[in-house]
Amino acid sequence: METSNSISATIEDLPESILLHILSFLPTTTAVQTSAVAPKWRNLWHSIPVLHFNIRKFHSCVPDRSAAAARQFFAELISQTLLRRPRHSPLRKFRLKFDYRNYDSIRSYVNSWIRYAVSSRAVELDLTFGLYLSVKAEEDDDGETSADYCFDFSDLINSSVKVLKLRGCKFSLPRSRAFPIKIESLTALYLFGFDFGFVSMDMDVSKLVSLCVNLEFLCIEDVSGLNNLKIVSPKLKELKLSISRQTTLWDKSVEIFAPSLQSISFIWFYMGNYVLKDVSSLIEAHVEFDSREELEDFACWSNLVSLLSGVENLTVQNMWMSRFTQMAELASDNFEEVNKMLEVQFDAESEDNQEELHGKLLVEEEIFSETFAFNNLRHLVLLTGYTEYDLLGLEAVLKACSMLESMVLEYSYETDFDDILGEEIMERPIVMHMPSLRLVKMEKYRGVKNEVYVVGLLKKYGLVLEKIVAYPAKVGETLSPPFVL
Repeated sequence: METSNSISATIEDLPESILLHILSFLPTTTAVQTSAVAPKWRNLWHSIPVLHFNIRKFHSCVPDRSAAAARQFFAELISQTLLRRPRHSPLRKFRLKFDYRNYDSIRSYVNSWIRYAVSSRAVELDLTFGLYLSVKAEEDDDGETSADYCFDFSDLINSSVKVLKLRGCKFSLPRSRAFPIKIESLTALYLFGFDFGFVSMDMDVSKLVSLCVNLEFLCIEDVSGLNNLKIVSPKLKELKLSISRQTTLWDKSVEIFAPSLQSISFIWFYMGNYVLKDVSSLIEAHVEFDSREELEDFACWSNLVSLLSGVENLTVQNMWMSRFTQMAELASDNFEEVNKMLEVQFDAESEDNQEELHGKLLVEEEIFSETFAFNNLRHLVLLTGYTEYDLLGLEAVLKACSMLESMVLEYSYETDFDDILGEEIMERPIVMHMPSLRLVKMEKYRGVKNEVYVVGLLKKYGLVLEKIVAYPAKVGETLSPPFVL
């Protein structure tokens, strides 16, 4: 009992600012219950700057209720909580995870919560709806399944919201013919789990970005149905793009005009045409495709990477550099043969659209030229294996990066593509061109034969190499400290 009283006294002695910080990590419904802990806590939850409502955690507390009953009860609980919270209390973040249904009552609830957060001068809105909650789709008692909530960007005009995260919903744009509309507060926008299959979605996203005149960060992730995306944003500094794997891609395009852009990321972002206009500020890029190793995938990858030759920091998969080596050797004899291989594959996959496909997705010849190089690249993260196939990629990327100063080799896969390389390529010696490389880090190091061989090559050709640091792979829960090889 003495220990319990001692702990209680210690908590009571904490400053209110620290108590509020602790409570801000709890779901709001749990934080409200702490009002019974002690008199000092009775109204403490009123001043919590973060409101977090999560229907998944709430439903687990009332397993005897149906999905519809639990949702209705949770909606009423949120509304009552907001009503009891003084309007003058500061609100920094409003986070909602809700299994939305397109009923008038539910829609009215959600609209009122969002407007409450906006009117309370919230700086961040984090909203997740429907099936994007990663739970099994459930039908209501009347057979109704989930539907997309439509977020109205008109609510953000003249607001204080700087960060907006939307998952699993649609959105509508503000419209006015009387005066130009701007959303000036928003600096970071996240769009997750959107289906771009709707007729005007590409255009709406482009318009949305243009309305957010002070946008500095944009993430479009886990989307599908993307067709032709145009991003024009003078103040944008960081851009992350990822899509669900598309079945066709040669007639898709993305055009980016962002003179302040410093960092860009393409994850599984297959497009037939990439256009980067005025990206003179770009210094960092991350390109990661899946491991299908099909020729049209390589065409997308090579055409994209050719636009990023001026960056200082690059993350890329080694298997594509290995395929690059194979294609480069072929291109040195007959470049047209590379695109003939692509055309043959396209024709075989889509005989009905040969005229449309012809010439749509071909590899740019400049990437295979002797002069192509990453002239500004100083730091490289190479996602790699350590087979002979991977060694060719490592050789190719080092040849193109004469100014490289540091490199991270992150073990991420084992390839089985050695058998697709010609004998002439496999039998020639590997030469590492690394005149400026001073530091190499090998992450998830296992000390196997192939890794030791790579270490030997790096030491052999490292003219100014100072050290190679190994970061051992985690074994169970044990993580060993790094060491110098």
